Amino acid sequence: HTIILTGSFRLSVEWARIEPAPGEYDDEALRHYDRIIDTVRRHGMTPMITMVHFVYPGWLADRGGMLADNAVESFGRFADLITDRWAGAGTMWVTFNEPLVFFKHEMTIGRVAFTDFSRFLDTIEAAHRLGYAAAHRADPAAMVTMNEAYLPMATEFTDTLIGDRVADVVDYVGIDYYYGVALNNLTAINAAWDDFAAVRPQPEGIYEAVTHYAQAYPGKPIYIVENGIPTLNGGRADGIERGDFLRDTVFWLQRAVADGYPVIGYNHWSLVDNYEWGDYSARFGLYRVDVLTDPTLTRQPTSGVDAYRDIIAGGGVPDGYRPVLPSAWCSLATIPDSCADPVTVEGPLTTLARW
Repeated sequence: HTIILTGSFRLSVEWARIEPAPGEYDDEALRHYDRIIDTVRRHGMTPMITMVHFVYPGWLADRGGMLADNAVESFGRFADLITDRWAGAGTMWVTFNEPLVFFKHEMTIGRVAFTDFSRFLDTIEAAHRLGYAAAHRADPAAMVTMNEAYLPMATEFTDTLIGDRVADVVDYVGIDYYYGVALNNLTAINAAWDDFAAVRPQPEGIYEAVTHYAQAYPGKPIYIVENGIPTLNGGRADGIERGDFLRDTVFWLQRAVADGYPVIGYNHWSLVDNYEWGDYSARFGLYRVDVLTDPTLTRQPTSGVDAYRDIIAGGGVPDGYRPVLPSAWCSLATIPDSCADPVTVEGPLTTLARW
């Protein structure tokens, strides 16, 4: 299998920016994305375009958001527009980012109630099918998915809720992997209230995530659509550096590919610090940017920059590399196997190619 490192560049296109009023399109907004996508391609990368990443136009919100009577139809019209414009040349697509997390956020802001859960998922599934069809009309070879957050200990539940429902209309399995859970690492509880900086990374859990989805959806290639760690304004309380995290994570992906799992790509979240969960405090970027205090938006490299550059140049970590972050003991995602017969660092590594 060939795994993509920086051969792809993921971005979202803002539905509200493109269609500020029903059926009315902003040409300058479209040209803005033309310039970005052209630049990505000019630098030898393939765009991975997310159609909806938790947000939609205000006019749709006024009608009830994703539960509005015409939400699916409206999304289908938007999907037709953007796929006609940007499909082809290998462009990959994500229709909806993390639909279960999307619902959680909608419930948090009072847009939906818990009793709307089933109807919300029905809407997302129907809209995804329109997005999938639109991408394939524009480009029969299109690669389309709807990525989902990996929740250790809950994968069978989340598969039933969303993955199984769209398995016939995804060309690859998109995974967002951020954390694991083990007997010696129960910090993932902090993710329940979005305090990801307090969650201790568990890079080897990405191997478990890959094996789960390879078994759940045989024959489908797997793409790590998101993976990263946040810091706050200083370093992490646990002292973990982004560079070490990246090297350890890629090590486990190389092990997965060497063991025959069909991983085809990896995206680090994110290139620069961005607006997360209502403010700028959670810093995920390879480059730090002080949006609130630096009007020049100067990019300050973290340890992840050199690490990622070396990983790209070397096709992964070198053969002699061994993970440096604390290892997990008895992952609860695969217990009791993780206690009796855990995956070990000893084993083959596959050099990763740039696509």
